[in-house]
Amino acid sequence: MLGNPQKREAIEIKNRICKIAASFTRQVVLGSLQVGVLDSVYSSFLLFATAPRNPALSTALQRPQPRRRLHERPTDHEDRYHSSKRHGKETEGIRDRHSKMAKEFKTEDIEAVLLDIEGTVCPISFVRDVLFPYALAALPKYLEEHWDDEDFKPYRDAFPEGHRENKDVLEAYVRELTAKDVKVACLKQLQGLLWRTGYSSGEIAAPIYPDVLPSIKRWISAGKKVYIYSSGSVAAQKLLFQHTDSEEMKDMTPLFSGYYDTVNAGMKQEAASYVKIAKAEEEAGLGDEGKWLFCSDMVREVEAAKAAGMNAVVVIRPGNSPLTEEDRAAHQVVYTFADLLN
Repeated sequence: MLGNPQKREAIEIKNRICKIAASFTRQVVLGSLQVGVLDSVYSSFLLFATAPRNPALSTALQRPQPRRRLHERPTDHEDRYHSSKRHGKETEGIRDRHSKMAKEFKTEDIEAVLLDIEGTVCPISFVRDVLFPYALAALPKYLEEHWDDEDFKPYRDAFPEGHRENKDVLEAYVRELTAKDVKVACLKQLQGLLWRTGYSSGEIAAPIYPDVLPSIKRWISAGKKVYIYSSGSVAAQKLLFQHTDSEEMKDMTPLFSGYYDTVNAGMKQEAASYVKIAKAEEEAGLGDEGKWLFCSDMVREVEAAKAAGMNAVVVIRPGNSPLTEEDRAAHQVVYTFADLLN
């Protein structure tokens, strides 16, 4: 039998190895590999390395551990264990990470919630795997039919000189910008125009995370206003929320008090953009930046909002890019809106 010190040492060694393996794997996959797989590999390796010297320790290390996908948060037990080790003594542990972070600011202090879209209220895959390809597929025919239309002229002329001389040149430039995911106004405006047909025909419906609608309704019932801020154009934002896959409320636009993009607010990684949004709504009766809560999956955007004086959280959703340990330590995180502003 292992004594308590030996048992704890064995578990700690194993957890460290699994943590290293998980951290390395996060760089090459987005949550598809289960920790249990790496657990077995590294446990076997450690068993081989230590068995000649400490058979009891090796036996303890073979005990199976619960599987967890890399994007999932630690269990309550794991949080308590690692917390007690960090502080050098046995404690009751810390609260589960997402509940703790969601309660960092007081509900009554928040008057407005500002939401990102991609990776926050709907999956990143919808934008990259559905919307972007749809726009590129529809582009050649649209340019052929509408190149000389007066209604299309503002969209065409928004592109820089040298990239709008003819249909082929513009199409090539749009494909280049899309491939690089460049967030410029001229591209976003054109994409919104192309998506309009897909939404109207029913070919496209935006998949909204199930916690989003009930949470927004709860915030509004509590007297808070909800706004959208995305690099996609305001027109594209409205199209997305007018055509969701929600059975309860397919058109969610009545819920929002306003929309902001890179044209009417500025780039999302700049603090001045968040100051501009708060000032614009302050004239409508809202408080200053400290009364706002911004939610996004992008750390740089959260940093910009904080620099402007807003409260901000990083939203973790399946398929989002993993956070570094430094980012997790520096920012509040939330896994579901259901635990936010209760």
